[in-house]
Amino acid sequence: MFWALSLGLVAGAAAVWFALGRLPRRSDDVGDQEREAEAAWISNVAAGEDMPLRPAVAERVIELHTQYLAGPAIDLQPIDDAPPPDAPPPADAPPPTASSPPEG
Repeated sequence: MFWALSLGLVAGAAAVWFALGRLPRRSDDVGDQEREAEAAWISNVAAGEDMPLRPAVAERVIELHTQYLAGPAIDLQPIDDAPPPDAPPPADAPPPTASSPPEG
């Protein structure tokens, strides 16, 4: 009977270790120093892909993304329902003014 208890404890400990090791981290888990390092890493990867990006800009994008995730979900219009870019404006749209550039 002792062997069954030991086996259960080992299996339980292994399951907890596996689950905790596989859980994704949250933004709250990342400190300021790590966020700076992440921004530098993003900047380096982007530069290697011919998309220069200053580390300060990458850090700001990370901050904005954190704020986005903390807020309410955005009600997105499905892409299939979006009008094509060359579609005429809706009938109830205001007419363009002389100061606004023509569409198209």
